[in-house]
Amino acid sequence: ARGTGSDPAHDPAPNDADGWNALGVALAASRELERAEAAFRRALAALPLHVPALCGLCDVLHQSQRGDEAIALAERGTRELADDPSVWFKLGHLRMLDGELAPARVAFARSAALLPGYAPTHQNLGLIDEWTCRLDAAEHDYRTALALAPDSVDARFGLATVLLKQRKAEEGWRLYARGRTPAGAAAHRIPARPWRGETLPGTLLVDTDQGLGDVLQFIRFASIARRRVW
Repeated sequence: ARGTGSDPAHDPAPNDADGWNALGVALAASRELERAEAAFRRALAALPLHVPALCGLCDVLHQSQRGDEAIALAERGTRELADDPSVWFKLGHLRMLDGELAPARVAFARSAALLPGYAPTHQNLGLIDEWTCRLDAAEHDYRTALALAPDSVDARFGLATVLLKQRKAEEGWRLYARGRTPAGAAAHRIPARPWRGETLPGTLLVDTDQGLGDVLQFIRFASIARRRVW
């Protein structure tokens, strides 16, 4: 097996798959991708079906611009560990990163069937269904994710956007307001509260919250806001 480039005196024992995996995780977090790859491969040499090491190696390969190798490894994992939801989730994640939404959805759906209580899987299904304009399905996915993880900002915001796209404005705007922190207040550390349209004495700070297209759409309302500030 390839060495990790670390001090052998501090390396895990040769057959310590968990130890090699933990080292790989730490090296990957430090962006030492070559050493992380070597550590994950040592873990898999010690225990060929070590799921965390397999998933970690997939991530490192993809981050190293070797996406084909990452997907091939994940697909091998789904064949050898067909009932493990983690490898199906990893395959779905890699496919989604590469823009292959149809096979990504198949993989996430399989993961959800094996582990229905894992909110991120339903959230990713929601993203794919939203991106492919299956809004009813996306709404169901996001509601499932939010029921499993009520504090999930991403699931709440995803549901809000899908509801707004379906013209379900009342619930959509309510969830949108709960699910986001005003970008200006967060970015500039200004102690601020969101403006709700009331007449306001003093100064109103208008800052961007979405992409440039949304900014251009909403700037036309700035004059209306100005009239409510005195």
